[in-house]
Amino acid sequence: MFRSLADDIRQNFKTGNMVTKLIIVNVAVFVVTALLFAFSKLYPFDTWIHQYLCLPARPDYFLYRPWTFITHLFIHGGVFHLLWNMVGLNLFGRITGDLLGDRRILPLYIFGGLISGVIYLLSVNFILHAPNSFAMGASGSIMAIAMTAGLIAPDYIIRLLLIGDVKIKYIVAAFIFLDILGTQAEVNTGGHFAHLGGALAGLMFIFLYKKGYDVLLPFEKLQQALTFQPKASKHIEHRAKMRVEYRSVRSQSMLTRKSQEESLPFQEELDRILDKIKEKGYEKLSQEEKAFLKKASEKK
Repeated sequence: MFRSLADDIRQNFKTGNMVTKLIIVNVAVFVVTALLFAFSKLYPFDTWIHQYLCLPARPDYFLYRPWTFITHLFIHGGVFHLLWNMVGLNLFGRITGDLLGDRRILPLYIFGGLISGVIYLLSVNFILHAPNSFAMGASGSIMAIAMTAGLIAPDYIIRLLLIGDVKIKYIVAAFIFLDILGTQAEVNTGGHFAHLGGALAGLMFIFLYKKGYDVLLPFEKLQQALTFQPKASKHIEHRAKMRVEYRSVRSQSMLTRKSQEESLPFQEELDRILDKIKEKGYEKLSQEEKAFLKKASEKK
């Protein structure tokens, strides 16, 4: 049974999209940490996890544990904490992945987590004055993904259990409203600030993306480097370079101009479709526009 279970997980991780992979990683980390928590009477595993994997509020602790900016995004304190985060990741991650491309999910997840972490540190040290607290969970990252989906396709309709069809903009607005109220509560106050930091990350990404600056690009390059994507061999690169060197200046400029002319209409059409989604919703797209958007997401 356990071998079959491991094979299923391995197959889903290998063939699934980035949302599926992130869910598998989060669940796997939760299983391991939950078992460690269960045996904390034998050894203080809970203290070790909180100190070395969660994001500490104290600056002097953080300076010696900078990796916690990333590790805390995969640590959850309970079953329901994990469950609701994974439901949100699956829901909003698939929408964002369909619209912007699957390769954007992990960079946005990390970027949202970093910004939410910064907001958390600022809030607990300068507003809440709770230096002995710590942050854990993917909520900030998921809020960044949800905010991105809400800004790109505000009228995208989601069917919620017991409620029915709801436009995504109302869901995201409700999340932000509840988190604003939560900043004045006595429980998980720093967490609500972190959620708002995630929403800010999504807003920053879309705002700068429409201005022509992609803040996720460095994370995408890092992702490509860490996944060891195959590169052309030096022999092939050398031959390609030699062919370029022997081309005339005139032919090279013609190729450059042709490439620019081909890419400009594509980008203009993509921007037009994204603007249409923002104004009217994803459902108002024609079949041709949806096919173009799918092609663009695969190209990104």
